[in-house]
Amino acid sequence: MAEIQIYGAGGASYPWSTRLVCEEKGVSHEFVQSDFRSDAFREEHHPYNKMPAMTHGDVRLFETTAIARYINDAFEGPALEPTDPVARARTEQVMSAYKDYMYKDLVPGYLLKYLFAKDGVADREAVDAILPTVEKHLNVLDDLHTGNPWFVGDTVTMADLIAGPVIVYLDLKTPEAHDMIRARPKLAGLVDALFARASMQATLPPPLKAHALAAE
Repeated sequence: MAEIQIYGAGGASYPWSTRLVCEEKGVSHEFVQSDFRSDAFREEHHPYNKMPAMTHGDVRLFETTAIARYINDAFEGPALEPTDPVARARTEQVMSAYKDYMYKDLVPGYLLKYLFAKDGVADREAVDAILPTVEKHLNVLDDLHTGNPWFVGDTVTMADLIAGPVIVYLDLKTPEAHDMIRARPKLAGLVDALFARASMQATLPPPLKAHALAAE
């Protein structure tokens, strides 16, 4: 039986981030496809009907960074947070800026316009309206990127595993953000480095599996 259970919807980026943490730490886990909007999910896993949630024996957690930090601290394997105070603060800065200011615009405001496009055609007016904000966020992420190829330093950290999946999504599934990312070598390098990792290939959500097959 898997050591950890992660609950959420298969294509969502935040559950994906926690699964990436499991893979990077070498922790066996089971992903449980869940109706996170249901009363049962709220009562058992998350009081605000968000995702992901996690169980590890008697330990029950919700919220992405709480789960990621628990897995990082509770299990052996490579450390996913730096010990140096400056590098650790920069890792937190990426995660906080992404969650607090960027996610809403980049995902429901933009990415989902393509992933859930009616008849395969994105709402052009909505996409055009959000593009300046998307570019602003990518500029900030580019400025925060101080490592090579990772956000902070020369090893993967939780900053890469929490902010990175949506950057990968944007690169592969949205034409405008793809061009913006490819025009920024640091972000393009991050996408390529993440996509090459075994942890990502083991956890790719359904909308991105076709890209993995095409790359083989």
